[in-house]
Amino acid sequence: MEHETGLWNKIKNLIPERTKSPKLRVDNIVHDNDSIATVIYSDKYRADFVGYKKGSGYGIEGLKSMTLHDQNNSEIFRYNGRLHVYGPQEDEERIVTISEGYTQQQIADYWRVTSSYLEQKYKRQPNLRLPWKIIHMEGQRHLSNLEAGTVKSLTD
Repeated sequence: MEHETGLWNKIKNLIPERTKSPKLRVDNIVHDNDSIATVIYSDKYRADFVGYKKGSGYGIEGLKSMTLHDQNNSEIFRYNGRLHVYGPQEDEERIVTISEGYTQQQIADYWRVTSSYLEQKYKRQPNLRLPWKIIHMEGQRHLSNLEAGTVKSLTD
């Protein structure tokens, strides 16, 4: 028992402070009514979700990218979703950047809390349709892969 306590004390000090807060929540969502939704979180992190469209006048067809910035506006994570019009490409569905000390599952926590928020709010706030479509609908497969920790990086 004493060994387990000592081990836990060593491990918990390695866990970044941001993962210890179970109260992560969405503070605000701002969008441009076209293809970009920016989410501000309670820990002052910010995520930018960009939708994929074939061109002007087309609706959102998928997730182009997701970028997470910390409270100092430093980019800590960038993910490429669908980038090209014709067929799958090697740089799609890949992590471009993930800062040291972060895991795919930690990043997925931000995405999951946003998706859950939108699932609840969209029914009462139709102006959230664009973020709901990009993050909650088109982003579910990407989110599931992050939660499982199976997304490859561009360098793999």
